[in-house]
Amino acid sequence: MQDLLNVGGSGVMAHQRLLVTTGNNVSNVNSKGYSMQRTEYQPEVTGGVGRGRTERVIDQFAQAAVWRNTSEHDQQQSYVNSVDEIDRFLSDDSLSLGPSIDKTFENIHAMNDTPMSTSTRALTLDRFQALTRRFRLLSSQFEHQQKNINGDLKEKVSSANKLIVGIRKMNEQIMSFNEAPDKGGLDTLKDKRDEAIHQLSKLIKINSIEQPSGARLVFMGNGHALVTEKSSASLDLRPGNPDPMKFDVYLDWHTTEARLDPGKIGGSIDGILNYREQIFEPSKNKLGQVALSMADAFNRQNHLGMDLEGKLGGDIFSLPRVRAMDFKENQGSGEVFATVRQGEAQELTPYDYHIRFTGGNSFTIQRYDGEQSVGEAIAGTTSNDYQIDGMSLDFSSGSFSSGDKFLLRPTKDAAEQVSLTMTQPEKLALAAPVRVDSQLDNTSNAKIVLSSVTDTDPATSGFTQPGGLMIHSPQRIEVTADGGYDIYDEDGHRVGQLAATDDGRNILSRANLSPGYDVSIEGQPKPGDVFTISYNTDGYADNFNGLQLADLQQKSLVRKGLTTAGGDDKMTFNDAYNNLVSFVGGTAAESHLDLDAAKSLLTQSEDWQNSVSGVNMDEEASNMIRFQQAYAASAQVIGTAQRTFETLLNAVR
Repeated sequence: MQDLLNVGGSGVMAHQRLLVTTGNNVSNVNSKGYSMQRTEYQPEVTGGVGRGRTERVIDQFAQAAVWRNTSEHDQQQSYVNSVDEIDRFLSDDSLSLGPSIDKTFENIHAMNDTPMSTSTRALTLDRFQALTRRFRLLSSQFEHQQKNINGDLKEKVSSANKLIVGIRKMNEQIMSFNEAPDKGGLDTLKDKRDEAIHQLSKLIKINSIEQPSGARLVFMGNGHALVTEKSSASLDLRPGNPDPMKFDVYLDWHTTEARLDPGKIGGSIDGILNYREQIFEPSKNKLGQVALSMADAFNRQNHLGMDLEGKLGGDIFSLPRVRAMDFKENQGSGEVFATVRQGEAQELTPYDYHIRFTGGNSFTIQRYDGEQSVGEAIAGTTSNDYQIDGMSLDFSSGSFSSGDKFLLRPTKDAAEQVSLTMTQPEKLALAAPVRVDSQLDNTSNAKIVLSSVTDTDPATSGFTQPGGLMIHSPQRIEVTADGGYDIYDEDGHRVGQLAATDDGRNILSRANLSPGYDVSIEGQPKPGDVFTISYNTDGYADNFNGLQLADLQQKSLVRKGLTTAGGDDKMTFNDAYNNLVSFVGGTAAESHLDLDAAKSLLTQSEDWQNSVSGVNMDEEASNMIRFQQAYAASAQVIGTAQRTFETLLNAVR
């Protein structure tokens, strides 16, 4: 009789627990991170049901695949979110630089139609101001995104640290959990721990190994330990060296630390860092390169003309003097400055420059595109005027020690720093500084024309300041008896000769003269013909240099990079900006395709895990009915035992 009661009692208790497990599954069908549980029993040798064991239904491989693909997906998602933001404001017509460039040159063309009008000049000057505002507006968008990048990194690193600490604490609780037969509570704790690991995988790429103690060891994708059974590491966000606005991620483990390189962290943190290195910084550099190239080109061309006051032209824009950032570990007191050489901004690149002193006044300089070196390192010394890529480097401030390092980013903030320095519209130099004439008594119909003006610097040309020609500059050309040309200065001294030729182009340069201007003779001159060259005094109606200013829009004055195939290494201002927009837009389109692929892989792994660990309501409903019937049947066994026992008692009485 006792055996029958034991069999029935164990059956009731077992099926009650099975019903509890099933009910728990049904109740948590929508609970995030919940894994389906199953209670398993073994028969007792003496009859009835033995002790049961409740465990989660987990496939370690499916779980690892979800964590791995979650990291890949969220890395790509954060990358796409950032790229989309910069793509929106660069391609937005209301913010785009392209229309502003076009309107600037439209004003220059209108100004050339009436070169003596101060009103059209003033409108052009206003348009130059609007152009600098557009550059600053775009630069401010980059600054705004820089703050967003740093803010996102701070938030994600803080979240990662909270998760790491939480995982460690739950590991400790799991290891100290009461080893009772009913481990439903333990399984729930493990679910919470694994969900925390899943959330961590969104931020960084992780690997995990479960220990016999029930704890999970968590490692970064590169092998650095994050969580062990009783200790954990932490992530730290620190101002960059040497750029304090460029935060770096460090891993701190007790007394050791390691900087985590972008591309090796994984998760959404890596997506942000990769975007910063691959898109954000190169794009900002390219925008600054366009600003410097445009400003320098306008300055250079204005210098080659004559303004309404009869003076040689000056600067329209002010270009920044850039200080290289020094590394914290530098021992010397030296500083490095860079300035764009006038007229040479077309040689600027969108690269950064790493300068390292090797001893004494010697250094090497290496170009970098993000984290990737470009070309070979170049050796130099501070004892001379060091020039590279359209810049002059100034090492005159302080002293340098071997091993000192500097980061020079000449175009990074240029879009913000380029400013309009000209305030008077009369200073726009539309006229040529040189006037050419044919003497009235010439016997031919040949005429002299100004071919070009290339230099008005008194130190290197035949011009004087504020406006005039030097006495010894070429100012008179006579056709000789044999059809050649004799070239004289203002005092009548012959300064050059050119043998007879059928080609009258660029006479001065072909006579090995370089006064900063050149002339050509069109037609067939005759011996004795005289042509004169003079400063263009009162020649205000001339728009020779204004046309050269307008032609800047069609000239290739922005460098594509260090080297390009076929020698095609320059592009126009519009092309340069369109190239920037295309670079970002193309990356955005490609990153969306990568995101779709990552999303597909994540969905597949989640489906795999759900097929194993997810709660199936149809299956649970079936189990509920089956367990209810078994529970009722076990209760009937107890009832039968009780009635049998009562029958025996009555028989004895």
